Amino acid sequence: VNDIKSRNNNIVDPFLPGNVSTGNAKLYTEWHPRLFINKMIGQKDPVLGVIGNWGPAFEINVGNNFVAYLAGAGADLFLPFNIYVGVNLYYRYSALWIFPGAGGTIYTHTWQFSPYWTVPFQIGPVPFLFTGFLDMYRYNTGGVDVMFQPQLVVDVLAPFGGKSNTLFAGMEWYLHSYVFDGFDRHTVSAPQVMVQWNIH
Repeated sequence: VNDIKSRNNNIVDPFLPGNVSTGNAKLYTEWHPRLFINKMIGQKDPVLGVIGNWGPAFEINVGNNFVAYLAGAGADLFLPFNIYVGVNLYYRYSALWIFPGAGGTIYTHTWQFSPYWTVPFQIGPVPFLFTGFLDMYRYNTGGVDVMFQPQLVVDVLAPFGGKSNTLFAGMEWYLHSYVFDGFDRHTVSAPQVMVQWNIH
């Protein structure tokens, strides 16, 4: 199962002259391949009644002057009321070029803890999803990086008789808190409009 996500890494200021040429708009891409061992061995029932999909998990992050490669294992928990919770535990290797071409590269070898969740609920005839993830890892300098992205979306087509779980729209909140230099904590908080189209 592959989960490909692309998003703007920076907010574009349309009033900044030449914003594209000056690098104000940047593309950031993630790829999350997973291998479900339970399906390969024909396991039909969840382990211990709750552990559904499990097996190796990988992640590749590519951004402006940044790459990260992660490998580890993950498991999904199938809970009552169709609540879906899971976690991936990775070994993380990343490189950040602070001063490209001048040797200003910061390499990080660490572990990353990444839980995620999906909670469906309904208000009248309108279905909603409260979903999201958290990524947390430690820098070599001793600082901790935490990125938290909760999402609240509505199933757009279902209330009108359309195919459910196809088109979702709503809001995502991007929260990023880190202590990169080991001393000062920096925090980014940005609400974002979100549209999700499921093609399978």
